[in-house]
Amino acid sequence: MANVVVAIHPELIVLGGGVAGLGDLLFDGVRQELAERVRVFPIDDVRVEPAVLGTDAGLAGVLVWTARSTALT
Repeated sequence: MANVVVAIHPELIVLGGGVAGLGDLLFDGVRQELAERVRVFPIDDVRVEPAVLGTDAGLAGVLVWTARSTALT
């Protein structure tokens, strides 16, 4: 994840699905790892937050992908 953050310098990283249910255990760990690994710019500018859809985020993504895929064919 740190390589992607360095490459695109996002303002926000959204984590969803079942793993987001770990809450602060996950999010604090991700923030700490990013702070240790990203040295190119201040990592304080990058927010790491849970998806609004929570555990339904993966399902919503598949539905959108399917709708777009079938619309193109």
